[in-house]
Amino acid sequence: MCPYLRFNNLTLISPHGLPGELPPSQLRQLFLPSNLEYDINELARISLRSYVNIICAKLKAINRPMKLAILNDETVVPYDHLLMCTGNQFRVIAPMQAK
Repeated sequence: MCPYLRFNNLTLISPHGLPGELPPSQLRQLFLPSNLEYDINELARISLRSYVNIICAKLKAINRPMKLAILNDETVVPYDHLLMCTGNQFRVIAPMQAK
């Protein structure tokens, strides 16, 4: 990784949010900043969950020319750079039968 690169305006689109996340709470949303006018020292003191906008939804479509992500509820999310991390599907491992 490049130690000089810092991202402070990320959006995570996931049907389950971050691992270990609690259900959405209006009280928790009060913690999030209403604007992003912070100096570099204030940004360094803010936690990762404040840097990341978490949207609990599924990606339905991508409009590459317009740089838009369309979600399953028809919400449109603009992006500058898009990273797709598909993760793993859950599966049950069944024992194999002896032959």
